[in-house]
Amino acid sequence: MPDQEDVTERMQNIIDTWEAVSDRRAIFLGCYALMTAHMLAAISQGEFEDNAWVSTLLNHFADYYFNALQTYDSMPDDAPIVWRFAFDAAHRPNVHVLRNLVLGINAHINSVGA
Repeated sequence: MPDQEDVTERMQNIIDTWEAVSDRRAIFLGCYALMTAHMLAAISQGEFEDNAWVSTLLNHFADYYFNALQTYDSMPDDAPIVWRFAFDAAHRPNVHVLRNLVLGINAHINSVGA
């Protein structure tokens, strides 16, 4: 399992790369990184009944995203359909920023285990 800092650093590195080239996939990932940072802060403050379990879940859930992204970038047709739809939409400039965000959230929820 990756270190918790590795998850947020990995997200931020991707965001920085995408923002430098105006890749709108940064819209969802920016929100996801913010949520992840808040979850990590709550874990470090002992706010959950089982902080270790929440930490494991957070990292496992992030792996679903990173795996879908890697697959999409290398073999788009093999990526989960919900992620293909979200990532493809992010490449279309006429798709509203909120739609990009919601498509990413939908993909992340509906691709777990796919």
